[in-house]
Amino acid sequence: MKFVRLILGIALFWYLLFGMLLMVLERRMIYFPSIQNFSECPGFADAEKINYEGAWFYYKHVSSDKVVVFYHGNAGSACDRSILKDVFEQSGYSYLFLEYPGFSGDGRVPSKDAVLGDVVRVQSFLAERGLTHVVLVGESLGSGVASYHASLGGIQQVILLTPYYELADMTGILGKVYPIRYMMRENYTAGKWLRDVMKPVTVIYAEHDEIIPSGSTQKLFDALRSPGKRMVGIEGGTHNTMYEHRETFEGLKTVLTR
Repeated sequence: MKFVRLILGIALFWYLLFGMLLMVLERRMIYFPSIQNFSECPGFADAEKINYEGAWFYYKHVSSDKVVVFYHGNAGSACDRSILKDVFEQSGYSYLFLEYPGFSGDGRVPSKDAVLGDVVRVQSFLAERGLTHVVLVGESLGSGVASYHASLGGIQQVILLTPYYELADMTGILGKVYPIRYMMRENYTAGKWLRDVMKPVTVIYAEHDEIIPSGSTQKLFDALRSPGKRMVGIEGGTHNTMYEHRETFEGLKTVLTR
């Protein structure tokens, strides 16, 4: 009996120790910023590089009232997503690509609180510029950021690329062993934030997404109460190849111009 208690005690010790390690390393397991210099992004050579009250973003004025706000994924930088700007411009929209805190060398530490704080600053910037027709586009991690922005109001529609119900859904087997949802400080809860958003929401997902569980995307879509919600699958698409498929760009343009 003493031997059994000893084994259980050792197992409990390592269980708690590993759980503490997960909490300490949480941000490092979520955010993978690049070393891209914000002011030297060739893809946004013709855009303004703006530092608005500490929020960094690329902005180009195309329309006096219509704007697309883009929130990128957890790796790389906003500069990496400049491939999307032509779709937004050609659809008649100004665009704003937010760079997250800690990405592109701004010296800050990436965190949910810091990112969501910058979302509030983006909203203030849009109001100052008189941009009232706001469309949010969020990719992967950014789908949660866009959902938070949508919950603040003042938007016309939301487009989510490879989204999730909540970030904790990506924890796999760890989520079955640990109460991850209660442990995470960086849990972006897209489904919760979109619950009361009645503006149109379009979900564009990769049919072979190897990162976001299909059940999480479906749970998000089912939870939407928006009467204008719709779901579009990219055949053959994976999480990291969405921009290699013409259908992704066509889907964005269709939603923006309808």
